Amino acid sequence: MTHTFNVAEETVTVSGMIASSETAANGLFVGIFVALLSSELLTLAQRSRYLVIRMPDSVPPLSPVRLMSFCPCLRC
Repeated sequence: MTHTFNVAEETVTVSGMIASSETAANGLFVGIFVALLSSELLTLAQRSRYLVIRMPDSVPPLSPVRLMSFCPCLRC
């Protein structure tokens, strides 16, 4: 998004700014809603018994730990 400002009788154009509509009350409400929804979805994914990765006994014990560091919602 590009905004134009008048600073000391000069026109300055700035790009890459966040729109004021996204930081107002509507944007704040959407941000809180998305944060709550995503945390609930992550909690449901962590509790799911279908997202468990079972390793055979021949796998070293640190391999599942490394796998969990890539995707913390998985259980090994």
